[in-house]
Amino acid sequence: QSAGTERNVGSVDQIKMKDLQTEAEKKPFAAAVKALWIEMFEDKESYVDHYMSSTWKHNRVLLLLRGEEIVSMLHLNPYTCIVQGERLDLHYIVGVCTKKAEQGKGYMGQLVTEALRICKEDGEPFTHLMPAAEAIYRPYDFVSAGWCDKFVIEAEEVEEVEEVEEAAPSLPQARWDVIVPELGQAGSIQNVGNHTLQICPFDRWTAGQTKQLESFAAELPMDMHAAWTAAYFAETDQQMKCYDGELVAVWDQEKPIAIAAYLCEEDQSEAEITHVLAAKQYQKLVCRQLAEYVRKRLNKQDIRFVCDLPAYSFDAERMHCTTMIRPLQEEWFAKRISPADGDCMNIQNLVKLWLQGVMIYTPELV
Repeated sequence: QSAGTERNVGSVDQIKMKDLQTEAEKKPFAAAVKALWIEMFEDKESYVDHYMSSTWKHNRVLLLLRGEEIVSMLHLNPYTCIVQGERLDLHYIVGVCTKKAEQGKGYMGQLVTEALRICKEDGEPFTHLMPAAEAIYRPYDFVSAGWCDKFVIEAEEVEEVEEVEEAAPSLPQARWDVIVPELGQAGSIQNVGNHTLQICPFDRWTAGQTKQLESFAAELPMDMHAAWTAAYFAETDQQMKCYDGELVAVWDQEKPIAIAAYLCEEDQSEAEITHVLAAKQYQKLVCRQLAEYVRKRLNKQDIRFVCDLPAYSFDAERMHCTTMIRPLQEEWFAKRISPADGDCMNIQNLVKLWLQGVMIYTPELV
């Protein structure tokens, strides 16, 4: 019998829960987990292979088994967040699914409940996920927290030249000590009004440029986000490459203005810009120029682009929820609002009050 913590959770249908924490414990189930992931999420095999060779090694996996057959699964992936300047080592819930023939029996709820117990026991103030639908997770006290503005560039849309607005005071005024001569040659040079945008793929970043871009991303006016480190950038680039995409940096002359990532559908009819780390006034400009860059790179002009832009202000008609959080430690939230506001509040109301002044951007990283 495979190793891993195990306990009975359903005596009638002989379901057991297994908590896998080490590579040795997970190895016997790797092939079945991969098959279920591809079946339920329809991800490319190359992407799932990458996941199994990287994140899978460090995560925690909860399985519901009938015998040795996986009925339902949930992955708790390590995720370092920066929340209002504080570094938090959390778990991110992902890969939650139940075999189609077994759905509607409450199996997912058992896994979510156990995952929340684990995270709370580990002292995490909250956990979070990207919901397929918000209604699925509300019964487990998840709260809608992060929002994005969907921006679409149609396949037939002709690129419009836009002037770059003056940078807001909050935008870092970082500059290279030395501008690398081959920067534009390595990527693409786009002329926009009186500005020259340079797009350079992650593969061409030097160590010094990566460090500079870490600082640039950290200074963006976002209250909760991933720890944007060299390791995060490298992992994002690898995931994008599984879908004919990549991570790029964008400069306006000598000044970094954005870090962005994109991936393409298999037939290259549509691409998704998954990450746009940029000040608000640069977001759509970066998306349009990246779209032009990708069309030239793939030599295909009829690509439709769907972009999830960080929501610096909330508009219910345009926004869609990309992040839900589940509070676990009431004291953590109570300390972050004024005492008067926190009087006689339950944890759900504390969280909602805290979220009123928090801008969250956690683009998916599996």
